[in-house]
Order: sequence, then C-alpha cells, then structure tokens
Amino acid sequence: MRSAPLVALLLVGCGVDPAGLSMRVPRQDEAVRAIWIDAYRRGEEPPAINWVTGEALNCTQPESGRPGFYALTIDGYRCLGGVTYVPTEVAVAWSAESTFCTSTLAHEFKHAAHAWDGVFDPRHERADWAEVPLVNEYLASLGLCE
Repeated sequence: MRSAPLVALLLVGCGVDPAGLSMRVPRQDEAVRAIWIDAYRRGEEPPAINWVTGEALNCTQPESGRPGFYALTIDGYRCLGGVTYVPTEVAVAWSAESTFCTSTLAHEFKHAAHAWDGVFDPRHERADWAEVPLVNEYLASLGLCE
C-alpha cells in the first residue's frame, strides 16, 4: 500500500516506533475480533496495531491521566493515547497498567472504520461515538479488561 511509508514517517516523526507493529499483547486477537467484527460489524481486514510502549510513552494524557505519546492532530501536537491516520493502521499507547478497556483501541478502531467509510471526524461530533464506551463494556463482559 502506498500510504504505509507515509504513515511510518508520520509516526516516527511523532516519536512512535513502527517496530510496535510486530508486538502482540495477550488476547489481542480476541479483542480485535470483538471490536472490529462483533461490535463494529466490519468486513475489511482489521487495522494493524502499533502498540506504543516504553520510552515512547513520553507524556501524560490530560483527559485520562494515563501514559501517552505526542502525535500530530488538527490542533497541533498533543499528548494522546492513540492516533489513526489511515484505515489500515492505528497507534495505541500500552503500558504495564493498560487493559483493552483503558486503552484507546476501540476508539482508534472507530476512527479506522470511519476512514473506510470516507468519514473524517477528528472532533468526534458524530453520534456513533457513543458506541465506544459500549464496546469497552462488551470487552469487559468477555473478560478482556483485566
């Protein structure tokens, strides 16, 4: 895909290590299936996940108080728990305290789903953002938030 080098460049420029794409967290496949297929009912291949860890977690997210990383947004560089630039890849902060429910995985997958549908909603103005907390509750019901 043509956008992969651009995404890698953007993420590296933001301090995110593309090597996080090869990292896997326990029960990742179950969480991805629950979010992408069960909850969001998507038919496309799920986005690759770049888990941002360790020293790349270089700030504290103001909204949650959790470790985050700086990324470029429409409002400039901000400390985030995740970022999605293309529908085929997301970057998500993951620390020792993270669970799928406290991470931004469901949120970033919602951005990816929007991107597949040609929707650009960086300020989360669409009503379907109300689904994200429900998806996290679903993950919890599956025992994926421990």
